[in-house]
Amino acid sequence: MFAPWASRASRPVYSLALVLTFVATGCAAAGATVAPPTTATPSLVPAATLTATATQGATSGGGRYGNQATPPPAAAGSVVVKAFMTSLGDVLVGPNGLTLYTHAGDTSLTSTCTGGCASAWPPLTAASAGSAKGGAGVTGTFGTITRTDGTKQVTYNGHPLYYWTGDTMAGQTTGNGIGGFSVARP
Repeated sequence: MFAPWASRASRPVYSLALVLTFVATGCAAAGATVAPPTTATPSLVPAATLTATATQGATSGGGRYGNQATPPPAAAGSVVVKAFMTSLGDVLVGPNGLTLYTHAGDTSLTSTCTGGCASAWPPLTAASAGSAKGGAGVTGTFGTITRTDGTKQVTYNGHPLYYWTGDTMAGQTTGNGIGGFSVARP
C-alpha cells in the first residue's frame, strides 16, 4: 500500500494523494465529474494509525474498515443510521459511526457511482429491503435500491447513501464537495 521509499512522516500525504488520484480516475471512468475541494483542508491521520491499519490489512486482506477494504456487509438485522454533530452541522452516520454522503447524479432508483467510484465511495448496504431505519433525531424515509451487483443500497429520502474512504473517524466530513458528493443531512 505504501511506497517503500516513503518515510513514516510522508506516508499520510502519500496516501491522501493516492486516494485523490484513485477517486479522480474511478469517478471519471464512471461518468462523474471530479473537482478538487475548494476550501477543505485534508486532515492527516497519524502515522501510527496508518501503520496499524496497514498491518491489519496486510495480515487479513483489509483496510480502513477493520479487516476489510470496504464497509462490512450488512448484518441480518437492521441497519441503523444516526445523526452526528460535525463542523458542518448535523450529518447522517452509518452503523460504524462514519459520515454518509449522497451524490448529485443519483436518482431515487439508481446509483451512478459504480466500479472505481464505488471503491472510493462505498455504498451503505442492507441485508434486505426495509431493514434500514433511523436512530434518534433521524425522521426521514429509508428504503433500498438494488445495485448492478445485486446488493441492496440504503436510501434516505430517496437518495442512495455512501461512505467516503477519506474519512477515517467519526466527525470527519472530508468528502463534502468532492465530485458531486455532499454530506447527507437528517
